[in-house]
Amino acid sequence: MRELTLLQLKVLWLISKKKYHGYELMERLKVSQGTIYPLLRSLEKNRLIRSLKKDLKKEYQITKKGGNLLKKSCEEFCEIYEDIFREYVCKKCGVKK
Repeated sequence: MRELTLLQLKVLWLISKKKYHGYELMERLKVSQGTIYPLLRSLEKNRLIRSLKKDLKKEYQITKKGGNLLKKSCEEFCEIYEDIFREYVCKKCGVKK
């Protein structure tokens, strides 16, 4: 897996902060089961995350390989979108971000 989708990037970033259950991710990201669980299986298949059984649920955590790809992907993301973020002005409050 070379490139991450934005949703994969967000999931890896969240999981790098703390362990999540699939349902928690689904609720946090406002996506369906049909979106989150195939995505988690794909990340796990590519050894970017691993699942641990806790009670009757699985918790997902990032692997070293996943952390390395996350870092690289975040750096690339910032390079690509830097101009947009620099010029972005919040429509709600008018503050330049």
